[in-house]
Amino acid sequence: MYRAIVSIMVGVSALCAVAAQAQECRVIAAHNAKAGMIAHPGLLSQMLRLLRTPSVDDKTEAAICCLACMPRVGTKILIAESGTEFHTVRVLDGPHRGCMGEIGVEFVGECTE
Repeated sequence: MYRAIVSIMVGVSALCAVAAQAQECRVIAAHNAKAGMIAHPGLLSQMLRLLRTPSVDDKTEAAICCLACMPRVGTKILIAESGTEFHTVRVLDGPHRGCMGEIGVEFVGECTE
């Protein structure tokens, strides 16, 4: 019983730490895009590799396998985990609300503390 309580307390502490690090931002225009591309967790590098190839089939494959959603510029997002090349985010408003995944740092801005 004691171990179960300690495990629950450790889990709650970890959740509080993650919540304390979360930051609300907005999708911003990058590369003249009207939307940001959010990839399913763990698939951003694969999606970008497929998009860089000249083949239309590879671009279709990137959208089918890897793309979680494309929130428009100005959409609120919550950074759950921050990185140097991409962030793990959750969309907070608009038609893609609830979408979760990875977005390149160049598509994130206007953050509030």
